[in-house]
Amino acid sequence: MAVSVTPATFVRLKLRLTVNGLRGQTWRVALFVLGILLGIGFAAGGYATFAVPGLLDDNRVAEMLLTLGGAAILLGWLFLPLIFFGVDESLDPARFALLPLRRHTLITGLFLASMTGVPAAATLVATLGMVDSAARIGGPAAAVVQASGVLLGRNPECTLVLDDDFASGRHARIFQRPEGWYVEDLGSTNGTYLGSTRLTDPVLVEAGATLRIGKTVLELRK
Repeated sequence: MAVSVTPATFVRLKLRLTVNGLRGQTWRVALFVLGILLGIGFAAGGYATFAVPGLLDDNRVAEMLLTLGGAAILLGWLFLPLIFFGVDESLDPARFALLPLRRHTLITGLFLASMTGVPAAATLVATLGMVDSAARIGGPAAAVVQASGVLLGRNPECTLVLDDDFASGRHARIFQRPEGWYVEDLGSTNGTYLGSTRLTDPVLVEAGATLRIGKTVLELRK
């Protein structure tokens, strides 16, 4: 009997691996509980750090604390997985290489599975503090940009609608992370270029960089 594999299948598999890893292993259960407590502390501390600039309504404080907060998130991702070693196991893509799975299903499933766990949840809650600060300093529109980024393309729902026949409906996205602003091509037909380089992965961009989408040229500024 054929079994339908969907992205949700990977999430169920991830949860089953986690549960099976806890059975009969008291020390693993203890580490799992400790990881949850550390995750809660990390989430609360991160949210508070990122929310301070909004409470103070100070852009300079935002630049400083977002950098420090980004470093804290990096350290969190370095140490929290160590606590969960052998419990919160990641699914190795190599295990599925020979299976007849659609690429989209595999990529989406692995992504959702990687987001299922304490470290990912703690990171999400912590970074919501950025959205809080953006809303307080720049209003609702700034909060939306902080949360989802700037979507560029020809479709009316895009943040920046391009009147360019060589641009795709949903062409590219500009979004912020603690270390700075990134630009990502969204599988467009004609590609997104940073300078003369066609993007294949999200790339950190600096102020003054030139972004080309179809025949449209954009200069990124602070």
